[in-house]
Amino acid sequence: MHVITLPRNCNINLYARRGQRVNINAFTRRQFYGSVGVVALISFVLSLWINRTTWFLGDDFAILTNRYFAAADGNWTQALLLPHNDHLVALPVLVFIGLGKMFGLDNHLVYMLPANFMHIAILFAVAIILKKRCTSTLTALSAVCCVAFMSAGYEVLMMATNMAHVAPIFLGLYQLILVDHDGDISKRDIAASMLGVIAVLCAGTSIPLIVMITLFLVLQRQFKRAMLVAVPPAALWLIWFLKYGTLNHGVKGDTQFSTFNKTEQIAQYVIKGMQGSLEAISHVGGSSTLLIILCFLGLYKQSIKSQAILMPFCMAVGSVMFYFITGFSRVTFGAPVSSRYVYLGAIFIIPLVFIGVESLLEQVASRHIFTIVATTWISAMGIIGFLAATETSPYSDKARIDTILEARDLVASGSTQISGTPSPIFDPNLTVDWIKRLVDNDMWNG
Repeated sequence: MHVITLPRNCNINLYARRGQRVNINAFTRRQFYGSVGVVALISFVLSLWINRTTWFLGDDFAILTNRYFAAADGNWTQALLLPHNDHLVALPVLVFIGLGKMFGLDNHLVYMLPANFMHIAILFAVAIILKKRCTSTLTALSAVCCVAFMSAGYEVLMMATNMAHVAPIFLGLYQLILVDHDGDISKRDIAASMLGVIAVLCAGTSIPLIVMITLFLVLQRQFKRAMLVAVPPAALWLIWFLKYGTLNHGVKGDTQFSTFNKTEQIAQYVIKGMQGSLEAISHVGGSSTLLIILCFLGLYKQSIKSQAILMPFCMAVGSVMFYFITGFSRVTFGAPVSSRYVYLGAIFIIPLVFIGVESLLEQVASRHIFTIVATTWISAMGIIGFLAATETSPYSDKARIDTILEARDLVASGSTQISGTPSPIFDPNLTVDWIKRLVDNDMWNG
């Protein structure tokens, strides 16, 4: 007699009698990851399409001018270590410098490739995490589609400097995958710690990920492994913050310490951020409360420490931490409406939401039909949203781009009749002086 051992908390029901339905995952492993690959390919082609008319904006110019030429002048401290909107962005700056030397400013698409490739890697990470949590392959694939076509986060795939924010998410997800094993410290934990150090060099987005991964290990009483994975990146960030960091960005004249007194505003910021991320999942305004209720009803009988729930729960905590930490320096900007925040916040709550809803529908005979309909809705609305973004976003605003290119041509012709900033609303870092230096250094030939 053959004995089949199933993982704990695996939602697979086998019936021995003839005529009864066998509820087993619909795809083989190869079919599942092949389907994820198809979704990833569609997402990548879509990102190329929406970026056919986009161009540098705002923060892009801050790095392509100030940081780029600080490095060219040998001032590597200014280029790599000074905070950019409170973030240590040393590795993204190096990527920009390398791309600038090779391509100048005449090819925006190549600057978007790092973020887009990491976005694709994130899809596979979400697929691995959900597949291992024993959700059905159809639910896991639906979650992957949700991340792939999250049009509320369009900014991540249209603004080059967002590679700095996508990188810690990409690295953090694979850290989670590496530390998700039994036993003592292994090479996987050392690799996860190294990825954490790399993430810290990309952006402050890495900080809530350190908390998330530490929580995941501590709740399993893996204290030594938690120390190994968390301490090196946390120590690196703390050393940098004490020397160069600040929380003053966006506090409109307040001191750093008064920011800590804005408890109520920060709480409201977190709530609004989570609402935006939940609505990004469903593509339905005002749906955040309903999703929370459905998720709770599906999970309230299950232990947080169960194999299926623990990691998604810690990821959701990481999403809350992300908005909480971001609120310290951004709270006086108002609601967290920036689409990159929505993207980053949503990725870490998607697994818990999808597992919760699936668990709630476990006894519903037509749940697979519901999942297919929901996946079709999520994908269709996401693709439509991305296409609409190309028509409305400042990244592809033809008038803005034409104004800047006209200024570039005037500077290149030797004209001295212009001054100031050609595009003060979206590109305050792009002054005529910077344009002249870019042209003179053959960075921007047109």
